[in-house]
Amino acid sequence: MLGFTDILVDNNILQSISVSGYMLNTNQPISLIGRISQNGKALVLSRWLSNSTTAEEAYFQASSMNWELTKN
Repeated sequence: MLGFTDILVDNNILQSISVSGYMLNTNQPISLIGRISQNGKALVLSRWLSNSTTAEEAYFQASSMNWELTKN
């Protein structure tokens, strides 16, 4: 897994986060991207899964799922 987040959160309204990797059990690339609210009470997150193809069959298949997680 590789990822990053904004380090200058005080200068922004939202803080972004990105994590990507490869799932060995399904042979699929995966990305998690989202944003954290400035008050730290909400995380909006999207999950992208894709299917690889050969160079001869060059096209892209992907599915996404979105969540909004809130802290009480």
